[in-house]
Amino acid sequence: MSESRDNAEPFSKMANRIRHNVAEGFAGAFVIVPPAGDPIEVLILEADANEAVIWGQIKARIEMKLADLEDVQRRSQSGWGMNPR
Repeated sequence: MSESRDNAEPFSKMANRIRHNVAEGFAGAFVIVPPAGDPIEVLILEADANEAVIWGQIKARIEMKLADLEDVQRRSQSGWGMNPR
């Protein structure tokens, strides 16, 4: 990795967002910081949301990312996306 990043920053930002939105109703939050790529930060503010909402969001985000990674791997194995010389 050529540039250094502060992996704790997304968690600090989320903590601040939660504190600043305390009156809005907290329905869950999560931060995922992969070793490469952009962090995923989700804060759900709904006073009457049930627990399934946050778990559904986590599952959906993970499934989308896994599908993207599988697509990249599949393309690299089949020669797609390779620059001709």
